Amino acid sequence: MSGETKSRKKNKKDSQLIIRISKAERDRFTSLCDAMETRASREIRRFICDFLEEHEGLCCANSVTRTLPLSPDGLIPRAP
Repeated sequence: MSGETKSRKKNKKDSQLIIRISKAERDRFTSLCDAMETRASREIRRFICDFLEEHEGLCCANSVTRTLPLSPDGLIPRAP
């Protein structure tokens, strides 16, 4: 098994978090994500990782969401 394949299995997303929000909020959020050329799931993962880092002091080292830092104005940059 190649190193890349092992890495993919290690980082496999194998769980779900189901939340209830209003349809209007969901639509606004996904529309904004689309406009910023990112995915809603990526931004939710980024929030979770930042929250864990802030409150536990541990970074999500394997998280894809950590690859794009916030811009100086605090906005999420567009994916390359």
